[in-house]
Amino acid sequence: MPLILLSFLSGILTILAPCVLPVLPVILGTTSTSPDKRRSVIVIASFAASVYLFSIILKASTALIDIPPEFWKSVTAIILVVFGLITVFPNLWEKIALVLKLQNTSDSLLHASQSKRGVIGPILVGASLGPVFSSCSPTYSLILATIFPVSFVQGSIYLLVYIAGLVLMLGLIAAFGYALTQRLRFLSNPNGTFRKILGIIFILLGLAIFTGIDKKIEAGILDVGFFDVTKLEQTLIPSAVPPTNTVTSSGVASAPGMELDGRTVAAPEITGLKEWLNTEGKAQTLSDLNGKVVLIDFWTYSCINCQRTLPYLRDWDKKYRDKGLVILGIHAPEFAFERKIENVSQAVKDADISYPVGLDNDFATWKAYDNRYWPAKYFIDKTGNLRHYHFGEGLYEESEQIIQYLLSENGPAIQAPLTLDNSTASYRDLTPETYLGYSRANSFSQRSELLEDASKQYIFPPMIKQNAWALDGRWSIHDEQITSEEDGAKLRLSFEAEEVYLVIESRRESTIQVFLNAAKQKDISISGAKLYTIVSLPAYASDQLLELRVPAGISLHAFTFGG
Repeated sequence: MPLILLSFLSGILTILAPCVLPVLPVILGTTSTSPDKRRSVIVIASFAASVYLFSIILKASTALIDIPPEFWKSVTAIILVVFGLITVFPNLWEKIALVLKLQNTSDSLLHASQSKRGVIGPILVGASLGPVFSSCSPTYSLILATIFPVSFVQGSIYLLVYIAGLVLMLGLIAAFGYALTQRLRFLSNPNGTFRKILGIIFILLGLAIFTGIDKKIEAGILDVGFFDVTKLEQTLIPSAVPPTNTVTSSGVASAPGMELDGRTVAAPEITGLKEWLNTEGKAQTLSDLNGKVVLIDFWTYSCINCQRTLPYLRDWDKKYRDKGLVILGIHAPEFAFERKIENVSQAVKDADISYPVGLDNDFATWKAYDNRYWPAKYFIDKTGNLRHYHFGEGLYEESEQIIQYLLSENGPAIQAPLTLDNSTASYRDLTPETYLGYSRANSFSQRSELLEDASKQYIFPPMIKQNAWALDGRWSIHDEQITSEEDGAKLRLSFEAEEVYLVIESRRESTIQVFLNAAKQKDISISGAKLYTIVSLPAYASDQLLELRVPAGISLHAFTFGG
């Protein structure tokens, strides 16, 4: 199914999902009691605009990355509570204005919201819902996590189509609510009991958002499994976008999105990279490298699949640099902390990388190559034409033979002993990559207890299913990571693999204790933000139970596995 059609259908289906619960009372409450039909249009339109802008600003960019999500939730909660109080007590604003000597501003923001002709109030109410709307639609997550980094224009279109489907259903609900109140005249009395009940609902909803109870209710509904729209939608997605990791594929004379059909296709230019390492700050371009064989490696430093390819890239750089090979590492970040030049610089130093590395924080070159994978390698000949590509790990000997072949074209033969493929990567029966932040959290055993962006005490469940994880102690769960709020907070993970890796972030030197099957294994010293090896077994094993004991202030992002 085309993703644009799926996006519209998902927007329609979202109205049946628990994630829309905070929106419905506000839409009904602000439209059903007003004879002005424009009011419902304004509320819904401002909500749609808010969802779109908030998604772009906070999800698809790092413009406001240092502003905690709790701030936006608090703003939403305060606006709803204030409107609820004014709805219950219509003269409240006038009294406040009198006490504060604001009589001349009685037509200001909140007072205007109670006027039939006022538009400021409906706009604020609708707009306030954007930050709190966190869709449990897989398509919405797919658009933000995968499409936006690849193509901002395409992602914007898909997001707008998704919102259009949602807005259509909200409009029908608003029209139904207004029609009902017109049939039951006593419901539309601006000073009647029904309006006061709506005001109380506003207040309760604001408090629920402020405390996180709304998300707990949504998760509980999902756990019950009554008409799980999320699962329904997931069945429609698989063919829409390929997976973004642990993928191995290769091809000659073609690349994703480029159908050569025997034609010569120039490799896309390196573009949009403002910061470079190992070049004394000089930007690298293919035009400047004409006559060289270029290997472009898309990677991100906390990706274990990327890390396992680095020894081969380092070896090729040493063996073939003097023979005309240039390796360009294009660093496209998966997590927010990977956008910081100081973190990437340290990772490059730790990995002993001496070839040029450019920071593709805006995914400009990534988009130019229509890339979807970490790691991904593109092989470019001396004339600037794209000749070969490879995604994921493995096939290192074949890749090196391609390098030798391209170096030998129109010149003397280039031969050297091939670097042996010592990789042990296997993707059979491994625990899948496991994200811990709520935006992409999977296999969380305590989903019904999840409280977003707030500190909460968790207790281990009696059992943890295979490939699932759970928390014990005080934690806060955020968009991209979970953070320990007390020394000794625990995480358990049931896994099957030989090696376990974890992306960890810490602003100070700390120590995490590692237990495997209830036996103490080791302590891991933590500093900075990077990928750490948590478990390294002598052989692949299943039914393993990992437990981490984490000091306060440490953030955990995602597990990956090898074996």
